[in-house]
This record gives sequence, C-alpha cells and structure tokens, in this order.
Amino acid sequence: MRALGCRLRQRMGWAMVKAWASGRELVDPLAEVLDGVVTVGDLPPKTCDFSLSLLFGLRTSPRPSRSRVRRGIPMGSGEDNPGGTGGGVGGIVRGAVLKALVVFGGVLLIRRLRRSTTRWDHARAVADALSGEKFSREQARKDPGNYFNLRMLTCPATEMVDGSGVLYFEQAFWRAPEKPFRQRFYMVKPCPKEMKCDVELSSYAIRDVEEYKNFCDRRKDQRPQPEEVIADIAEHLTTIHLSRCERGKRCLYEGSTTPGGFPNSWSGAAYCTSDLSIHKNGEIHIWDKGFDDDGNQVWGTKAGPYEFKPAPKSNYDDMFSPLNFSAPLSLEKIESSYAIDDQ
Repeated sequence: MRALGCRLRQRMGWAMVKAWASGRELVDPLAEVLDGVVTVGDLPPKTCDFSLSLLFGLRTSPRPSRSRVRRGIPMGSGEDNPGGTGGGVGGIVRGAVLKALVVFGGVLLIRRLRRSTTRWDHARAVADALSGEKFSREQARKDPGNYFNLRMLTCPATEMVDGSGVLYFEQAFWRAPEKPFRQRFYMVKPCPKEMKCDVELSSYAIRDVEEYKNFCDRRKDQRPQPEEVIADIAEHLTTIHLSRCERGKRCLYEGSTTPGGFPNSWSGAAYCTSDLSIHKNGEIHIWDKGFDDDGNQVWGTKAGPYEFKPAPKSNYDDMFSPLNFSAPLSLEKIESSYAIDDQ
C-alpha cells in the first residue's frame, strides 16, 4: 500500500513536470494519472521523492517557450543566449529583480542609519541617562582617602510648557539615604540654535527642600504634584552645556560650565565650576569645585570627578562592607573632599 501511494505521488509530480515543460495548464494532476496520460514508462527510475524535488528544482529555472519545446531544443543549450549561459530572458529578469531588491534594501538601511537626530532627542537622552540610582562605591573602595561612597538619585519631576524636562536630584551618603545633603532641580532642554552644543543642563535651588526629601523613593501620589514642582523652582545655580563626545571616546556627552563659573559663597568660595560627562555604560562623572577670589580651590575633590555607576543588585557582602561601617566622618574631611551645600 505504501509503495502504491509512493508511485501515485510520483506519477502526479511527473504529470506536473510534463505540463509545465509543454506550457499547458494542468488543472488536475490526479485525473491525468488516472486517465493514463502519465504511464509507468514515463517515470524515471528514481526514488519516490524524485518527481517533487525535480518539480521544485525546475521551478527555479526560466520557463522554456512553447516554440523551444516544439523544436525539441534542450534546455541550457545556449541557442537563445549568445553568452551560452542558458539563463535566457528569464535569467536576465531574475538577475535584474535581485539587483533591484539589493539596492532597495541598501537604500532603506542607509536611510535608517542616517536618520537625523533632533535636538530634543539629545535632551531626552541626557535626561534618561541622569535618571536612576547610582553610586560611587567603586571609587570609595579604591581611593577612600579622596572619595566617599555616595548615592545619587534622580528622577523626572515634571515638564515645562516648552517641553523642557525637570528632574529632581539628590545626593546622600550610602549609610543615610534618607538624609540627602544636596537637593536640586535639573532642567534639561536643547541648546539654543546659535550655540555650538547639544543639551543645556541647568540646576536650580528648591524652595522647601524638606518637602522633597526622598522624592524619587515615594509613590507618585505622595510626591508634590507637577504644578507644585514648577512653583518650587527657586534661583538658578549653574548651567552646563553638553555636546556629543568625539568618535572613539567612552562618553556620549560631555560639557562644563562657562569660563568663570557661577557665583558661590559656600566655605569661602567666590565662584564654582562643574564638569559633567555621560558615559556609554551608564556612568555619570561629576566634578564640582569651589574657588576663592584668588583662584584657590576651597571645596570639592582635587583627585578627579566623582564616578557614579548604576546601582548594582545588592548582595550579602555589601551589607558588611567596611565602607558602610567606617568611623564617624569629621566635618573638616567632608569639606575638603566634597561640597555639602554649594548654594
């Protein structure tokens, strides 16, 4: 029974091959087999799958013209093709279609790769990179004499009418995240068209800092509402103009305050400067420094910027790290390494 079914499928496949070769339409291959149009003698001495594999293999070749079949010219003889390739008109058409598809696909790929990035795309990218919980834990482990294990937490607070994003920002020591020593609003928007930069990042004081402590850790219905946030944006502190990093650098954006910095009176300072870089691996490097009238640095780290990395998953070892159970810090040491309040 199995052999009979095999032979029947073979005959049906061969009927389709013969019909295709002669250029006629085959409506019912089973009927032709039963009517004796295809006999056992027509079948090649191959396996049961021969006819179907031959059929599908032939379908990829150019279809011969009826006149060619009548004259008995074998396929691939090269008579119709001076080049002797045997492809004929069908091969030329297929080649042209394939080239057109390759060119079309290449054009689409190039257009996708060259899709222009708008000014607002850069602003959103910077806001996204700043957001989240980040720590300077690795720096504190490698160089505890110059860096503390600080927690930096930033999240969206509201959006201005012109589309500028407002972020809430706070920093605290790792051991006391509920007691931030620095709180700010960041306003992120594209640089003015006349400036050679991509993103303008400005920091603002908060009218009532106590009301905003741990803003990002709270549920949204327990935070100050967007209209309250806008009303609580106080005096302007600093502005950093960020530009895309040059090819080959690890960073995505980098920038600093304008020459001369911004007025600052904390710890004997006359002005302060800030340098910021956003890196591909999610790191944020911040270097805030205060200077007196003579240009001497009076607060901020001298060894280099703080490097904040995205918060790793907590583990058992971190709970008992010496960094989290160090001796009480003296105010003198804190002042020499980091600005607690740079307003």
